[in-house]
Amino acid sequence: MIKFVLHGGNLGDKNQDNYGFFKEMTIGNKENLNLLMTYFASDENKVEDKFKRHSETFRYFAKGKNVEFKLAEVNNFPEQVKWADLIYLAGGFATDKLIKKLAVTKNLGKLLEGKVVGGSSAGVNCLAKYYYGNEVQKIERGLGILDIKSYCHYKQGDIKIIKKLASYKEKLPLLILPDYKWVVMFK
Repeated sequence: MIKFVLHGGNLGDKNQDNYGFFKEMTIGNKENLNLLMTYFASDENKVEDKFKRHSETFRYFAKGKNVEFKLAEVNNFPEQVKWADLIYLAGGFATDKLIKKLAVTKNLGKLLEGKVVGGSSAGVNCLAKYYYGNEVQKIERGLGILDIKSYCHYKQGDIKIIKKLASYKEKLPLLILPDYKWVVMFK
């Protein structure tokens, strides 16, 4: 079974909802945790800063646990996933880039078995079968690890987008997430 913690976006802002995401990722796990941080959708100039900030926040909310962090690398990704207990898929402005880099890993869904996988914005969308891409303002295909349609950064009144996503291709559950909000799903 895979536990997914899916976040609507803007995880860098300081508020209780975002803190809850970090806490949910680490609760109920063993005392020694290996956390793989994936920033394939992020601006390469900001990866180091994001890695540092997110690592500090995960460490803070994993009170009493020993957490080891690794920065994901495309060439070593399958081995890194096997090493990890938790995998964080960060958001960014290049969901398509994230999908392409993750798609290189054969049987990714199988490799995620028994893990906790957290995603924010692009990190959620890449897991879905279909998603509404805010950056390109159209519906795109994700990896299909979760049999859902996702829409992150939802704003009140975005009914047109939701209707378009709901009627797109096949009938699948919709996951509509505004900024800061998150849900847990199991597969």
